[in-house]
Amino acid sequence: MVYVDILGGGLFMEKPKELSRYRSAFEYLSAQALDLESSAAFITRVGREF
Repeated sequence: MVYVDILGGGLFMEKPKELSRYRSAFEYLSAQALDLESSAAFITRVGREF
């Protein structure tokens, strides 16, 4: 199940075709994301710059 928050409410999506699209997006974003240690280091570095 996927919940999509939109202006004025939200939608629950349960159909396999809908879920497939969101699963693919989640997998892509997960692959691009930094791990926990790298994320913390990045946030610290950016915080020091500003």
